[in-house]
Amino acid sequence: MMGNMNLNWVFTDWLSLRATAGTDFYVEDIVERVAQGDVGIGSPLGSFSSYSNRRQEINANAAFVLSKSFGDIALNGSLGTEYNHYNSQYRVTNVSELIIPDLYSVSNAAVAATTNATEYHTELQSVFGTANIGYKNFVFLDLTGRNDWSSTLPIDNNSYFYPSASLSFIVTDAFGIKSNVLSFAKIRASYAEVGGTANAYSLQGTYGASQPFNGSPSLNYTGTIPPLGLKPQRKKSKEVGLELKFLQNRISFDGAYYKENTINQIMDIAVSNTTGFRSKTINAGNLQNSGVELQLMVTPVQTSDFSWDVSLNWSRNQNKVIELYEDMKYLSLYDLSWGGYVYAFPGKDYGTVFGYAIVRENAKPVYYDAAETQLAYYEYSGRPIVTTSGRYIRSGQRTPLGNVYPDWFGGVNSSLTYKNFNLSFLVDFKHGGDIFTVTHMFGMYTGILEETAATNANGKNVRDALADGGGFLIPDAVYGKVNTDGTIALIDASGAASGTSVPNSTYVAENRYGYDFYGKTELSLYDGSFTKLREVSAGYSFDNVSFLKKAGIQDINLSLVGRNLWIIQKNIPDLDPEISSSAGNTSVGAETNAIPSTRSYGFNIKITF
Repeated sequence: MMGNMNLNWVFTDWLSLRATAGTDFYVEDIVERVAQGDVGIGSPLGSFSSYSNRRQEINANAAFVLSKSFGDIALNGSLGTEYNHYNSQYRVTNVSELIIPDLYSVSNAAVAATTNATEYHTELQSVFGTANIGYKNFVFLDLTGRNDWSSTLPIDNNSYFYPSASLSFIVTDAFGIKSNVLSFAKIRASYAEVGGTANAYSLQGTYGASQPFNGSPSLNYTGTIPPLGLKPQRKKSKEVGLELKFLQNRISFDGAYYKENTINQIMDIAVSNTTGFRSKTINAGNLQNSGVELQLMVTPVQTSDFSWDVSLNWSRNQNKVIELYEDMKYLSLYDLSWGGYVYAFPGKDYGTVFGYAIVRENAKPVYYDAAETQLAYYEYSGRPIVTTSGRYIRSGQRTPLGNVYPDWFGGVNSSLTYKNFNLSFLVDFKHGGDIFTVTHMFGMYTGILEETAATNANGKNVRDALADGGGFLIPDAVYGKVNTDGTIALIDASGAASGTSVPNSTYVAENRYGYDFYGKTELSLYDGSFTKLREVSAGYSFDNVSFLKKAGIQDINLSLVGRNLWIIQKNIPDLDPEISSSAGNTSVGAETNAIPSTRSYGFNIKITF
């Protein structure tokens, strides 16, 4: 159920009061019944569960709104307050055995019913002000300020203020430029801060109900150590931009550079289980996000019957971890599975893949500290090292192998129109963004991929016996071993020490070669770059149709549309690079036995009245 009320009180032609109050109330009740005799769910004596979910959000705001001109200066502003209150209640009751069949009631429980209840109540109170100032319609200054008081932060730190300012200057209007070459020019700059609060009940330990113990109720304490002196998190951002239009807007350009720093992030970090907890809540980190966004729009041809429009966009973003928490060496963001993890590591880009590498000729130790007393990992470079049996050697510890986030994105959209016909296509591309693919790892491990039945340099199938010339030869590899101190020692095919590198000449049975992909993250980590024909659309517009005009319809456009039509270029075998994409932040770069992607075909009808 949703409802709202609005008030607009006009005092003068330049001052008014606007107020809004509303609520969004949600109720969900679910009952699950399992009849006696069930063999599928596992409740042969019958069972039932009831779920009750209640959520309500109340919002209210009021502001004085001003709009007035002072000569060449136009001023629009507001000063107001806002209120947000959120309630959530969740109840669960479960009866696992019934006394009387088909009587679904707690009083009919053969064993003690179990219950669970969760409640959340949060409140945010705010005051805010805005000012939009324009001078002669070519200089514009926008200012905002907001202060929030959050119920989920400590009383000493529950107030936080965040301002913003933006300035834009229209060069062509300011200097009276009237040109067929330069139609429009504008520069802009902005600075903004945004505050953030904590989750409900993060400030102190809470108890939760657990299964009864010997028929007696039991409670468990939170697994997270409550924070001390928690502060609001904060994001500070800067941006500069340029807009240009040429040849009576036939060519348009828009470019921007931005930089953001997020500090005092509220997060949970793992702690030793010997403390009796799993994690603790802290303020930590400085995450820097910077990048460039460019857009170019061109109309190469434009006549009375025909037009061709092209739009190109390109963006690059770098997300760098400046610092974490005190002496924290890294923060594990999520598990890629099978030995691979995604870390936030100080000094490296956010989203760095740490996993097991294959050992190579050169092993460079990297330390956590300047005194080089705490080894972090080895960085490997050069040709792969193999044993005398011709097999890879896995690194002894996880090492950085790549990054799950792309270096840049781009796209080209072309649209052609001839009289009533229209044709358009979209090509987009991504460069970078590594993917760890479980499908490839187990495909090699189990021998179901084409590579496991290839023909080797001897002209034999790699699955043939070694004595018959079969097997797999790891290319561009040299013999070697790892010393106890982590350094690399070169050897020959017999295992004797060698002063020079000896190229690998030992074939390994295909099943053993495929088995070696298990647990070696690097061997199944691929560059997720791609170029795709994303969409093609062809249509026709029906206009000037008399019976349509009588019905109030100006025109109808019918078009055929195809999406995800062609992967023009990719680096990952057997898979669509986008299958690892995620709307969240805990599975980017992870692929686990994904189903194939699909093309889609359809048609659109657009009616203009």
